[in-house]
Amino acid sequence: MCMKKITRFGLLVTILLQFFAIASATVSNPYGEIFVNTGQNGDFSVNNQVPSDPNQWTWISGNEEIRWAFYNVPTDTGSIFLSLTPLVTNQAGGGSGYSTIVDVSYETRSGSWETKTVNLNNPQMKYSGNSGGWGYQTYGLLEIPGNKVPIDGQIGVMMKKKQGRTEHIAVKNDCCIVEWHY
Repeated sequence: MCMKKITRFGLLVTILLQFFAIASATVSNPYGEIFVNTGQNGDFSVNNQVPSDPNQWTWISGNEEIRWAFYNVPTDTGSIFLSLTPLVTNQAGGGSGYSTIVDVSYETRSGSWETKTVNLNNPQMKYSGNSGGWGYQTYGLLEIPGNKVPIDGQIGVMMKKKQGRTEHIAVKNDCCIVEWHY
């Protein structure tokens, strides 16, 4: 019982930090300030096309490439973190509680791209029927060593569904943000 309360409290704190991180440039916490870079509308695309409204969810079900570009990312910090919060469901008009795996690539200081597998975890109970959008939110985090961030502070990020996965994913401009602290 106590563990469930702590876990739920931890999830609530994480969600609140995520909300405040999106709403402002910095968030105070006991460990110092967390800095956030949310990118800009022109720096988000699906298959090299900017959606008509980048602030609305765009559903993908195939092998689409989702890209973000971030500027003014620090090169003098230990690590930066990509915080991913796309929606995931089992099918069009699907249910809640589904997680998935994606490949996330990022541009490195040498100009090459490095790819990592990221789990998009959904803490909600699983329900396969149409949940009307409830319980689709997932959370994923990728740590990138600071010495891999391009020296000009501009980093490109690309996300694709892991081959063989059947879940549907929705993305928008601010479902990938860069976070760091000094």
